[in-house]
Amino acid sequence: MAKYKDTRGLGKSKLVPKGELETASDRHYRRKEFNFARAKELGDFLATFGIRLKITNGGHHWRTMKDDKVVEWWPSSAKVVVHKHGIHCHDYEQFISILRKEFEIV
Repeated sequence: MAKYKDTRGLGKSKLVPKGELETASDRHYRRKEFNFARAKELGDFLATFGIRLKITNGGHHWRTMKDDKVVEWWPSSAKVVVHKHGIHCHDYEQFISILRKEFEIV
């Protein structure tokens, strides 16, 4: 993951905004937990388009797959990797916007 430097970002999260006095580790944990709580909803949505969602490492690594296309996300560090390009992505709604483009979901 670390070898793919972010080439762009999706801006600040409206769903999981940065806490003013929050430490980085607290923010990363909160971001992971917030998104993990919505994993079933996201998985059900993606399944309607034939996209599989696999979550491993206690919610730290999310992998979406369809045919030979793969998009990976690490919610705690806000990193998505698509075609070996990093994208800064904080929450599941931002992740969905990436998936809509990559998997051509209308």
